[in-house]
Amino acid sequence: MTLKKLALSILILIAVLTAVVQLAAYLRQSKVEASHPPTGQFVSVDGAQVHVDIQGPSDGRAVVLVHGASGSTRDLTFSLAPELAGKGYRVYTIDRPGMGYSDDIDASFTRAFSTKGASPIQQGQFLKKALDQLGVVDPILVGHSFGGSVVLGWALAHPDYASALVLLAAPSNPWPGELDPLYKLNGSTLGGGLAVPVLSAFAPQSVIDSTIEAIFRPDPAPDGYGDYIGARMTTRIGTMRSNARQVLSLRPYIVEMTPRYGTITQPVEILHGLADTIVPFTVHSEKLINQLPNAELTTIDGAGHMPQHTHMDQVIAVIDRAAARSAR
Repeated sequence: MTLKKLALSILILIAVLTAVVQLAAYLRQSKVEASHPPTGQFVSVDGAQVHVDIQGPSDGRAVVLVHGASGSTRDLTFSLAPELAGKGYRVYTIDRPGMGYSDDIDASFTRAFSTKGASPIQQGQFLKKALDQLGVVDPILVGHSFGGSVVLGWALAHPDYASALVLLAAPSNPWPGELDPLYKLNGSTLGGGLAVPVLSAFAPQSVIDSTIEAIFRPDPAPDGYGDYIGARMTTRIGTMRSNARQVLSLRPYIVEMTPRYGTITQPVEILHGLADTIVPFTVHSEKLINQLPNAELTTIDGAGHMPQHTHMDQVIAVIDRAAARSAR
């Protein structure tokens, strides 16, 4: 075989393998989207669609729920949103850019070999535009994990928008050490282009199950949680790219935001589990309580990273307290 024929054979093989991977990823994506369709409505923001699930009485106090990394509205509509709606709140649960059924802010953020991810401030500005179209005013912004970082960025960008903030296990301060190697791979130039489609197509269910277990540890995940959220929604190619790039770029944005926390004057409720190993209390909320001028801190002994599921009564209690402290 000549060198030219060998090169042609290799190119054909690569093309075939690429097509197989893309087809397998597409079939998985189609299946999970068919079984887990949007639960809310869509709002167009600068040509991109934003998915918002709305529950509760139309005249209720507005509460906006913002999910964390690798999540979607379904994490917060599993139990928290219905409970709040039952208490009379008007609950807006929103898919962050690039997650769930919301488009990313910029199409380049989901391209194969990009490394750019939307900052917390950019995400807050983007989501506010969607809520403005829905007539949401003076909301209580509730952010879990990465969503808490977005809520902090949102408050910095629009100081007079929210009536109060609630931060659940939120990354708020620069952390030591490195992120999970998978984030570094998926957020890299080559990883986003080559590794993400392979993982999307062939990641086994056992890996997804163990990831959910690790996120809840030391608490157990609620029965039916994995099925309800459609865990494979997070392994869609575009979602994996957006998520990895946002997480990988978060620390530099946190470094920029931290010196400005003193300008956030709204009532803030901070809740953190002391056994949280995903976003450790001592690195984040223990410092944040001294950086915000109008904050209260609630800690939960033995609780991990998902208090909205494992200690929902205490989460609702801090939301109620934020509502009382910010009554207008």
